[in-house]
Amino acid sequence: MKRFLTNFSIAASISLVSLRSEGKETPVKLESLPAPLQKAIVGAVGKGKIQTIVSEVEDKQIHYEVVVMSGKKKLEHKFSADGKLLETEEAVPIADLPAAVRATLEKLAAKHKILEVVHVTVDEKKFYEADIEKDKGIEEIKLSLGGELISTVMEPLKSKEDADGDKDGDDVSDSKK
Repeated sequence: MKRFLTNFSIAASISLVSLRSEGKETPVKLESLPAPLQKAIVGAVGKGKIQTIVSEVEDKQIHYEVVVMSGKKKLEHKFSADGKLLETEEAVPIADLPAAVRATLEKLAAKHKILEVVHVTVDEKKFYEADIEKDKGIEEIKLSLGGELISTVMEPLKSKEDADGDKDGDDVSDSKK
């Protein structure tokens, strides 16, 4: 019976995928998650302190992102609904990067601001990921541990809504036009 309830809880969590919009993060409490997921999160957190837990739908799959402070280290763990650890990111100060990684990153950033650098582990693959603020948006750069460029992706700036909540730049609601 206990196994049935656990499987039912996981299935119920997964079925919420259709009720949530793709990419929207929803805060959740550890206690509200299925037992296997709770156990996996607690195991990964260790002596660290959970800052936030959010659920997110990505490619029609629900996953959970857990932000943890462990001493002075900020970690983010991503879990599947069944408790599998999918990815870990650890924030890294630029000064602490290996020389080759720092040199490549600074060259690619040029005069632009480096917003964040993280050391990523996905299925035993490790690399660095950095966000650089550029005129046209945020550029996400992936670098190998040796500093070689793996990929870049530009995320365009999202247009800001004006005072009346639309994007046309005036302060008159479209319904009043």
